[in-house]
Amino acid sequence: MGRNEWEVYGRYQHRRRPEDNRSVCKPCREARRALDRRRYAARKAAGRCVRCTQPTVGGLSRCGRCLALEKERVSTERESAVNKKRYFGRRAKGLCVDCKAPVRGTARCPRCAYRSNSRAPERHLVSMWPPQIAVIELETGDELGVFETESEAAACIAFARLRPDQVEIRSNVPLMVLPPA
Repeated sequence: MGRNEWEVYGRYQHRRRPEDNRSVCKPCREARRALDRRRYAARKAAGRCVRCTQPTVGGLSRCGRCLALEKERVSTERESAVNKKRYFGRRAKGLCVDCKAPVRGTARCPRCAYRSNSRAPERHLVSMWPPQIAVIELETGDELGVFETESEAAACIAFARLRPDQVEIRSNVPLMVLPPA
């Protein structure tokens, strides 16, 4: 192969000119990605850090040092922006925002919705029992009653001629989630 068939870009020699201001042509880029994927899989299967080859613990892909460096490097704002872009892009195309399965009118397919809801904190889940609001007098520590609505709790406080700062209100659900009385 003659010198005229090769072009030099930076420190690489290529048969094809890289497009889109890249430094490597598409076939070389794909070959590199395939090699990286194989290396990643082999290191992870061997229980080694995929970056530095140090031993890992608990089936993680990185050692403690590399995890700490990665956490320090990743910007939460940037990560949030990328996640939002992916979410709204998939929603617009009618795809599950997690697994890209086709969905109609919802963000997640039934499988992903179940998984997401079962891992969500309890405050996000729909209550399976009626709300309970307990009113406790702070001075004596006595429970004045347990109610299902905020208005019942407020009536109890008014009947006992107490101010809101004289009682503690405990609820099994956030009060802002309760339906209006």
